[in-house]
Amino acid sequence: MITGVGSLAGTDYPQAARFVLEVAPEYPWLPELPGRGWPYSMISRAIGWNPYLPAEVCRASWRLTSHESSEQRRTRSALRSDLDDFEEAASDFTGLVRIPMAGPITLAAAVQLPNGEAAASDLGAAADIASSWVQATGELVAELSRRLPAIEWQVQADEPLLAMVENGELPTASKFAKYPAWPEDFVSKVLSSTATVATWFHTCASIAVLPASFDQVIVDPGTFDRDALENWLAWLGGRNRICLPVLSAATPDVVPHPVQLAERAQRWIAAAGAENAEHVLSPTCGLAGWSAEGAVRAFSALRDAAEILAAG
Repeated sequence: MITGVGSLAGTDYPQAARFVLEVAPEYPWLPELPGRGWPYSMISRAIGWNPYLPAEVCRASWRLTSHESSEQRRTRSALRSDLDDFEEAASDFTGLVRIPMAGPITLAAAVQLPNGEAAASDLGAAADIASSWVQATGELVAELSRRLPAIEWQVQADEPLLAMVENGELPTASKFAKYPAWPEDFVSKVLSSTATVATWFHTCASIAVLPASFDQVIVDPGTFDRDALENWLAWLGGRNRICLPVLSAATPDVVPHPVQLAERAQRWIAAAGAENAEHVLSPTCGLAGWSAEGAVRAFSALRDAAEILAAG
């Protein structure tokens, strides 16, 4: 079995919707096409779906305001058009579909307060973002369930900026300093609230401790030090289904041979003692920077590797 993470190259959403349903029918996802412009970026999508987080575009960044902006309404309208296209493509589909969504920690790191500083600099503002994210994401799942009731919708919280926030590495607006690291208990609290609506967690950055509250995680083991790798393998060992990100997305259009991908998965499975789990192969991150042809080759290689793995 194989799956993707979120983003793809290109601008044709109906084609992307058909693609994910065809290449990964066991675990398709709602694709993201950020190459279409700012309304379709990871951050814009999360803000567009969240009517409880009014914001406007200011100097190419989103800034919190007291009322919903025209940019936010435009983004939501564009994303609803994507849903219409996916609904048409998946009208006969039955199964599980994931919804990738920038998580509240990354959102707090990327969105500005009215004073220009990151919302992550204010724990009260960050808590409000997390609360609104849970409510808005739950409502999105409910809408999708009404549109396509034969599908089991699951949310994937994307947190590429988590490591910067929890390690105190997020730059201030001046770029001459960094915001203090969030307290560990606050990070845990936000992740736990996120997991009330999100069953999948994804980050491309190296994190020392995996959030235990999620059913599935997609990480990039290539960023891990020895301790982080051991923690990840221990996490895998206790699961009935594990996602193995065997294909690095870091270098666009570079696709290893399926045998190499299968061998990488086998090493991790053996180290984790997860031979009896269901194994799902994936890239480490989205493929927005890849060509369409490269993405086709990537998922073909993952499919071949999964078959090699299943054959033993």
